[in-house]
Amino acid sequence: MNKMKVYIGYSLASISNDYVKEVEDFQESLSRDPRLEVFTSKKQEHQHAPNVMYCDVMIAVCSEQDTELGIEIGYMLSRRRPLFMVSREEAEVTKLERSLKVLKSPRHDCIAFKSYSGLSLLDTLPEVMKFLEEKCMSGIGHALRAIDEQRREA
Repeated sequence: MNKMKVYIGYSLASISNDYVKEVEDFQESLSRDPRLEVFTSKKQEHQHAPNVMYCDVMIAVCSEQDTELGIEIGYMLSRRRPLFMVSREEAEVTKLERSLKVLKSPRHDCIAFKSYSGLSLLDTLPEVMKFLEEKCMSGIGHALRAIDEQRREA
């Protein structure tokens, strides 16, 4: 059985050690699920595109503004692929929640947004796992991956 490829995208523009540690801890926790192959952004020029192009689902950590992350989110939306966005409540980018209400439609219902006020991104882990179970590991997720594989072969 193929593992689901989960890409965690986050801002590389203004990285603090605490922010990176938070994302790394989140990645490590998600990676404990044997059904998932979890990978993140790396601070390497032009490395975002392959990550977002070959993932089954993206978790976007939107606590910091970043143009590349916005492009990745747009790419996932254009592919109608599952996208879970998380952000600290105090972050300026939480206006995304209003935008997502406009973007959600019967044609693309695999979008979720969660803001958190707790101390850690890990506080969102139960909701992220629920999203992955419902939207990605169900028959819908398997069908989306099959369609993507057919597109790659064509």
